[in-house]
Amino acid sequence: MLEGNYTLIIVDDFFVERESAREIIEQSDLPIEIVGEFENGRQAVAFLRENTVDMVLADIEMPIVNGLEMQRQLNDEGIEIDIIFFSLYNRFEYVQQALSLGAFGYVIKPIDPVELLEVFSRLLERKQQLKTEQQRLDKLLGQLEYAKPILAQQFLM
Repeated sequence: MLEGNYTLIIVDDFFVERESAREIIEQSDLPIEIVGEFENGRQAVAFLRENTVDMVLADIEMPIVNGLEMQRQLNDEGIEIDIIFFSLYNRFEYVQQALSLGAFGYVIKPIDPVELLEVFSRLLERKQQLKTEQQRLDKLLGQLEYAKPILAQQFLM
């Protein structure tokens, strides 16, 4: 069971594609809140510089700043975010570039709702696992901090 809410922005130059993705996600039972929609990567990068978001669903082919360049800029600026690309183009070089830049997934348009939700489900499960691991690590570090004075005292004896 997935816990918490996760935030998402959608980046695509076509309103119809953004609306289609929005409907699929909103009608699912996934704990995803769409907090923004943008027409190009420049707008998305500007938003992400000022706002913390968990995930991005982005087209690759867009005017001004395309999806791959958007991810390069985010990587260069140290903005770590999970990106799922979707594109009309089933071109190996796009998939290869997207994955080499750290994209989580790649979905071909027109969007198959089952495929899109499956990719988001895998991403959310991974995020939940990372969150659980971080909580365990924080707990262990807390226990270590608590035990340090005791261990130091025993060492000196």
